[in-house]
Amino acid sequence: KKKKKFLRLESPADIRNQLAQAKRNGTPVMLDFYADWCISCKVMERNVFSNDSVIQALSPTHCCNWT
Repeated sequence: KKKKKFLRLESPADIRNQLAQAKRNGTPVMLDFYADWCISCKVMERNVFSNDSVIQALSPTHCCNWT
């Protein structure tokens, strides 16, 4: 099943850099906080970020996740 692709960020500097890049490009940002042990995160990944209407709505958005 198709799902929205997220850029994985690994440090606060990565977050700052991506926010600055998005600001320069005039692109909205969605930052997803994710953990492998988080049940709600798994549900969001499986049921929300794979939903075609959510993928379409997020298409102009720069999506990142922090793990």
